[in-house]
Amino acid sequence: MAQKMAQKILIIGAGIIGAVLAWRLADAGCKVTLIDPSDTGGTASAVSLGWTNATYENPRFYYDLRLFSMTRWDAIKAAHPDLPYTRNGTLYTSFYGIPLATVFAEHSIWGYPFQWADAAKIQSLEPNLTRPPERGLLCDIEGHVAPHHAAKFFRTQAIKCGAEFLKTRATSLTRQGEAITGAITDHGPIAADTTLLAAGTETASLAETAGISVPLTAPAGLLIHTK
Repeated sequence: MAQKMAQKILIIGAGIIGAVLAWRLADAGCKVTLIDPSDTGGTASAVSLGWTNATYENPRFYYDLRLFSMTRWDAIKAAHPDLPYTRNGTLYTSFYGIPLATVFAEHSIWGYPFQWADAAKIQSLEPNLTRPPERGLLCDIEGHVAPHHAAKFFRTQAIKCGAEFLKTRATSLTRQGEAITGAITDHGPIAADTTLLAAGTETASLAETAGISVPLTAPAGLLIHTK
């Protein structure tokens, strides 16, 4: 019986999404090529805040998905202690103008482990606060991941599983009939059975080269790091 050939997969974009896809697919036996013009862990990932939580704008199905994702971060961390992820918990003293009592009530009915903290507890957690609020909410299972560091970690894992990483930019997709057959890059064409776009805001322009419309928006954002 003929052995089935491993599928050749091209992933465009080595941020956290592209890198983790490369890892999982290479680990599953696919021949993966991951490309990105930079090796810093992605453009959007490098300026993103990786807060792992299951609060805010939560229909139940979305809450369940986010909570499942949090357990997966814990599982990957257990298997890979050098993953740049920390389950350090979150202290809420306000919540987008929604009363904390409402946040507590809406999430506690689903079993989310919120705990009330008084001013003394808050002061012990944040000793540099000059005027600690009278009370806040604590959630011990929430955490933080640095997305670009995680992307580089996942890329390394993908390479260990046999994936190839090329530092190059995709300029257009190639197609034969209705099938996407790969991409043209700064270093020449790359053929693939399946092409995955994980190129952030460049996804729409790349898809357009194959006549595919991907409606994306790129709203402005601000991220501040402080001691």
